[in-house]
Amino acid sequence: MSDSSGLKGNFPQQNFATTHWSMVLAAGDHSSSISKSALEKLCESYWYPLYSFVRRKGFDANGAADVTQGFFASLIERNDFETIRKEKGRFRSFLLAAIRNFIANKMDHENAAKRGGNVTTFSIDANSAESKYENERSQFEPSHDVTPETSFERTWAIALIENVHQQLRAEFVKNGREELFDNLQVFLTGSNQVNAPTYRELAAEFEISESAIKVNVHRMRQQFRELLRAEIAHTVPSEKEIDDELNSLFVTLQGNPK
Repeated sequence: MSDSSGLKGNFPQQNFATTHWSMVLAAGDHSSSISKSALEKLCESYWYPLYSFVRRKGFDANGAADVTQGFFASLIERNDFETIRKEKGRFRSFLLAAIRNFIANKMDHENAAKRGGNVTTFSIDANSAESKYENERSQFEPSHDVTPETSFERTWAIALIENVHQQLRAEFVKNGREELFDNLQVFLTGSNQVNAPTYRELAAEFEISESAIKVNVHRMRQQFRELLRAEIAHTVPSEKEIDDELNSLFVTLQGNPK
């Protein structure tokens, strides 16, 4: 492998007004194809933190899948994004407050089975969701301090990180560097490197210099940070709140499991 430059940090900075947040706000328009795309993206990216929250509220796997799907559908059906416009809060906080209200006031059996009329939603695989939920519980329990709220905050943070990780890997794949990413991803966070290969071993494998491996790791981390900030921008109402949300994310992930 003669090219030692690796992927360059070529992620253009988005104008804040064009981030996913504006698409979410557009979801109040039922007739817009952009609205449906925004809802689909929203559901696919952040359904699991809500599923985990609902499970910890006492619903079984199928019931939690029904509630989560019905909740997202009803956001559009009831035009609840008008509430977001008025509150101008972070999307994460809005979702948590909204799902609480949805469960408390709307959830009898008929509402749980509802799929939102003509609103297009995705379908949750209850078995896959439950497997993920049980894995989560095995990692962070036993503990009497786990609440639906703390579960939501942690799973939200993990979902956001996973989204960014997938975006970064897609960039490497697009540039024909899938194998490089798979070998270097262990160095992204600077932790969990007990069984990681050394820079020298990787340099020999990819037939480049050890310094080139270091450069690739540095660039990968830089790209990850850029994508992370862009993803957070999708969920906050203004650019000035990105840093606060980023700090909240790290506090959640670094805190003791509850």
